[in-house]
Amino acid sequence: GGGGGGGGGKGGGVAHAEAKCFLDKTEEKLSQVHAERMATLEALVALGASCTSALGASVLDLEKRLDAERKITEKLQAQAAVVNVANQKACAETLLPIRQPERLFVVAPTLPATAGEYRLMTSKVAGRPAYAQRKLNGDGHSSTYLFWMMLADSRRCCWVFGRQLPETLTEGGLGKEASSNSITAWQEGNLIARSLQPAWTALPDELCSTHWNAGEEVVAITVIGLGA
Repeated sequence: GGGGGGGGGKGGGVAHAEAKCFLDKTEEKLSQVHAERMATLEALVALGASCTSALGASVLDLEKRLDAERKITEKLQAQAAVVNVANQKACAETLLPIRQPERLFVVAPTLPATAGEYRLMTSKVAGRPAYAQRKLNGDGHSSTYLFWMMLADSRRCCWVFGRQLPETLTEGGLGKEASSNSITAWQEGNLIARSLQPAWTALPDELCSTHWNAGEEVVAITVIGLGA
């Protein structure tokens, strides 16, 4: 079962990369065609006083206006995306969970690093309860942590297992802004797994799906809450 999920995850990643490559090449070809079209219209205008020249000038003017409108639209879309992210953060701030189980038990047959008992931490991460695995590493710290965060690459809220807590999100809550670069750097070295189900208000033991993304694989992780 786990191998099949991993194969599906890898296949999905390859398909996504191929689709992106195809779109990039298509966009490049369209840009070339557009440039050639503009050059042709300018050549028609250069013919002088003729019907063809007047038509070319009219079409060229329309093309330039469309280009200007397209740029305005792209700018507005980019602004709307920023506003959407801001709204997501505002919703995440106002919809903080009320309950917070004191202990969690994690069952993960194919990802033993995340399995075991977790205890509620005194400090919160991103304004939400965070959990530390009882199993300690060689430095005397918890081997794994379970906490909520908004991923830098997708701006998607989820629960994650990490080797360390991201300092930019600890104690300061969502009011303490974390740069996309700092979160991305943290993810590359510390992210073990993330819940595939988005989690705005749900706690890890309230997630309906047991599917978690671990690198290129999809694994089964069950979280059971005790207390509160």
